[in-house]
Amino acid sequence: MGNQAVKEQVIVKNGVLPPQDIQFPTDIKKAVESDWKVELLLEEHPDYEGKVSIVKMTSKWGDTSPTYRLFSDFHDKKEQKELTKELVNKGVFYPDELPAFIKYVNCLKRAELITSNDRGYKQHILGTSELKNKAEADRVYHTIVEHVIENGSAFPAKGEYKDENDGVRFTDERDKAKYGEYSIAFEAKKLGELLEIKNKIKMNSILGELAIRGVLFPGSSENRKKVTLRQGNARHSYIFKIDESVLTKGGM
Repeated sequence: MGNQAVKEQVIVKNGVLPPQDIQFPTDIKKAVESDWKVELLLEEHPDYEGKVSIVKMTSKWGDTSPTYRLFSDFHDKKEQKELTKELVNKGVFYPDELPAFIKYVNCLKRAELITSNDRGYKQHILGTSELKNKAEADRVYHTIVEHVIENGSAFPAKGEYKDENDGVRFTDERDKAKYGEYSIAFEAKKLGELLEIKNKIKMNSILGELAIRGVLFPGSSENRKKVTLRQGNARHSYIFKIDESVLTKGGM
């Protein structure tokens, strides 16, 4: 089968951007479109800031739900295995067809053929993000508690903070009554350095989950509060209740 290109005029449907001529190599077109409807979305994703390329694949055989994947998953060996399993289970797919899908999506990219306002994706990402955030929240809180326990001197009593410290521990009875017997204020910048989560959307989603669990006391600015660490020195900080039992239970 040759690679003769097929030029076709795309019909605008479902909020697709204005049509352009697309050059689809014949073998690529047949390999993909015989069993799948493939669409390119430009949507927000919790792991990234701004919009990114999402590929929607719907099998033409059987009443199965669409598969949504970051385009980068097609190039990642670990994700390729999971993607292959999903496509095999939902339709007719052979692992050696993956390169054809990559070329097909690149054709859609070059033609700027983008499907917008896909409600299915928004529902999909809401569900998957919730599961991911719960797992990430477990890991993040475990990391915070472990760091605080192992580096007690980095969290002196409130009022005794030094610039090399990570935050303060609340020792005043009024603070204990408000936040719990063992609670700390973790300076926002220092916490960011510890967790190394660059995406603000992802970070705030995880912190939001910890607030729901009652171990983070959120403020009005991205879950942070302005805390006076020592006299004349107030900084954006995250206030956590420290539950040492998570280190032995392995979760919350």
